[in-house]
Amino acid sequence: MSAYNAAYFSLPLKIGKSPANEAVVINDGGIPTIFYINRPGNADKVMVLRKNPIGWGEPESAFPLPGQAYYALQVVKAENENLLCVFHLFGEGDQGYRGRQLDLWVNRRVNNKWGTPIKIFDGYVGAIRGLTKLKSGRLLLSFGKAVPEREAKPPKNVIDFGWNSIQTMYSDDGGLTWDTSPDELVIEIDNNKVTRYGAIEPAIIEREDGSVWMLIRTTRGRLFQSVSWDKGEVWTDPEPTDFISSDSPASLLRLNDGRMVIFWNSCQRWDHPNSYALGGREILHGAISNDDGLTWKGFREVAQSPDLEINKGDSGTAYPSAEEMENGNILLVTGQGEGKGMYEVNPDWFAEKIQRIEFGNSDLVEKINGIPVSEVENLVTGISYPKVHSSGEVVVNFPMAVEGILKLEVNSNQDFETLFLALTDHFSIPEDSLASQHAVFRIEVRRENIKRHLSGNSAAIFELKWEMVAQGLSKLEVKVNNNSIGTFKMRRKTEIGLNYLRIGVGSVGMPQRWIREIAFEKK
Repeated sequence: MSAYNAAYFSLPLKIGKSPANEAVVINDGGIPTIFYINRPGNADKVMVLRKNPIGWGEPESAFPLPGQAYYALQVVKAENENLLCVFHLFGEGDQGYRGRQLDLWVNRRVNNKWGTPIKIFDGYVGAIRGLTKLKSGRLLLSFGKAVPEREAKPPKNVIDFGWNSIQTMYSDDGGLTWDTSPDELVIEIDNNKVTRYGAIEPAIIEREDGSVWMLIRTTRGRLFQSVSWDKGEVWTDPEPTDFISSDSPASLLRLNDGRMVIFWNSCQRWDHPNSYALGGREILHGAISNDDGLTWKGFREVAQSPDLEINKGDSGTAYPSAEEMENGNILLVTGQGEGKGMYEVNPDWFAEKIQRIEFGNSDLVEKINGIPVSEVENLVTGISYPKVHSSGEVVVNFPMAVEGILKLEVNSNQDFETLFLALTDHFSIPEDSLASQHAVFRIEVRRENIKRHLSGNSAAIFELKWEMVAQGLSKLEVKVNNNSIGTFKMRRKTEIGLNYLRIGVGSVGMPQRWIREIAFEKK
């Protein structure tokens, strides 16, 4: 089944498993092509996997490496059809972290032939996310590097920037030689967290006005940003963005029609703030911008890890790489461990304003946006499926909105004392016992207050209508069967709107069979 052979079908599709952690995808001569390191294994080659008319070909070696690699690499088109590949190799020296180096290397493919790799940086370089070619032809490379003198935690009266800084290099001759920006970017950290990474794994993209926008992975619960107005030589001091994020990197993509797309892990963990990646990598989100990154639509779930509580090692849906294909859809490769996947995403899906989920009479979702799940069995990625845990809450994602209406139909015959409803702006795992307490809105409705608005055995149809305006006047109005049960104020401020509903009934959890339908409409 091809990804979009029906006009009505726009949900992202999982089309396979990514060949390796931190793989990257580009269009090479119009052919979707994935590059990756042959790890697990000898980690001594850059491998390539190409799409063909009937699927994917067999893995091939692009070029051998002069040492052993980890997973990180990036590939970009240089002039004409030439390519540049950046990767890191284990090395020796005193410029790394705890006696270990991951030096930065590049290799060029000229006239369809790969050359000999050259080393361009000595030190410890983490995962490589920021490589792009500017309209001027300049190659720009930003990365997180270890700073040996900041390896140890400083005294309490000294600001801790962690053990990494952001460094940028650039080449004006197709990658033959490289210059280094004098700016090293740092971000103050909370060193009570599990890790002291500091500023790492930046993603970069050139904007229409010629500036370069950088998004930086942090442990601060948000992506941070910096901007260069001179093609990457001088950068502004990093500052927080509105993108809520776990301790994970982002990926940025420019579509042929000028729109910008971001993929990132908009996840937080409240009952275990020192959990894996400080919030998790269970869900990968995506959003789209029509105005060069000033405003965004979507904030929707693109990929879901098979394990909804990740607490060990590098795993989950992080480290996305995306490229537009000839049919206008996005090919996305992402993930680590069992969370690796390949997806096809229709970019227009991010801007949709309506979503409906039908539960039927079983524990399983029967339809999403009117499409029978049976028609797309084993293909739908998990997007829009409510995530539920036996001891947790139902968690539903919908398109981000500052004004919206959400309707929830609940089987009123079920035995519960209090129904808890929370609206918020990021994902937290269903069993996070404090997530609803940190939501933007949270209400408690007792069963007797619901039943007095019912007629016979009718269902309880909740309507949640919100408007988010300035000066703290934002509000949520809640009705049951068209009868108002109250207007509620925000519990905390949000910059971007609402995109998650959490439903619970206390310690017994919230079985999906109690819910008949959830419908959302963006105003």
